[in-house]
Amino acid sequence: MAWVYAFWGLGLIAIATIAVDVLALRRKVAGRLPVVALALKGLVVAGFAGWWIYFNYLGAADTWEDLTSFAGLIVLSIPLLLIAAVLDVLVIRRLVTPVSRP
Repeated sequence: MAWVYAFWGLGLIAIATIAVDVLALRRKVAGRLPVVALALKGLVVAGFAGWWIYFNYLGAADTWEDLTSFAGLIVLSIPLLLIAAVLDVLVIRRLVTPVSRP
């Protein structure tokens, strides 16, 4: 059950920091970090959307296949969301810290 709690916690952080990534992209701060963070979040959303489309429209789960694949998606999503959270911390630091150029 800890995996589910970690997933929901990291998911809430990811949703909250989407605005930070967009702001950093608009201000052209932090290089490619916001792009990578948004891409990782997009991969998680695409994975769950693909799972939902497959098991609701394309195939039918006869056994525990749908539940085990969903649990696998949660377990695989946690490292991606954790990396995205670390990248978002770096983006926030670059947004807050003034740039000192010689």
